[in-house]
Amino acid sequence: ALPAGAPLRAIVVAIGDVTAPDRAGTGMRPATAKAGPVFDAVSVALPPGVPVHLENNVNCAALAELHEGAARGRRTFGYLRIGVGVGLGIVIGGQVLRGANGAAGELARLPYPWDDDREPRQEALEAYVGSQALLRRAAEAWRETDGPCPRTAERLFALAAEGREPARSLVARHAADVGRLAAAVTAVLDPGLIVLGGSTGADPQLLSGVRTELGRLSWPTEVVSSQIGDLGTVVGAARLAVAKGVQNVTEGAQVKD
Repeated sequence: ALPAGAPLRAIVVAIGDVTAPDRAGTGMRPATAKAGPVFDAVSVALPPGVPVHLENNVNCAALAELHEGAARGRRTFGYLRIGVGVGLGIVIGGQVLRGANGAAGELARLPYPWDDDREPRQEALEAYVGSQALLRRAAEAWRETDGPCPRTAERLFALAAEGREPARSLVARHAADVGRLAAAVTAVLDPGLIVLGGSTGADPQLLSGVRTELGRLSWPTEVVSSQIGDLGTVVGAARLAVAKGVQNVTEGAQVKD
């Protein structure tokens, strides 16, 4: 909450999408249909005249890890988010890398599958690594004697932590899959550090398997779990809003001078 009478200097809206100029050329909006309707609904409620900055939600979380989380003191790293979807926040020299289209780190667009018998489909990798696919694999592997099949990833991971099968094997396979994705990231960026975040990625049960698979396939790279967790996007967006607000005030003062 703002102090009474304090002016609103900047608004940051974190979206699960890349951003692109709107048709009028006067601002930015989500580049695909995934986040467009939500952003349009939110835009109606935004106060007029206040600068609005759109930022990818994974990039916001990467900023949070850089300043307040597992990557403090590291100028270059990758924040690998694994949950319902997949994404990568790339920090180089203390700055988030956005790319020519604002799409740097959109791992869902990596070609998958990639072999002689199957044709890659757009965002098929996300459909394979995401938590919904993990739950589908659980449903296929579960037997009546295993008890109730978990309906959420949280429950699946809880059963794995208890050593229950087939939950334990499913989580181990998920860790190997994430490790292979981390190896692809390392082959391109060689970041030195990968921070695992997201609703499944941040679970410490993945660490050992990710480290093993990454070590088997690519360069030596430190892998740690997020220290901020679910609040990463909010924390990063808040920090970015402060920076944008200070920038707006500073630039306004320079114009007056």
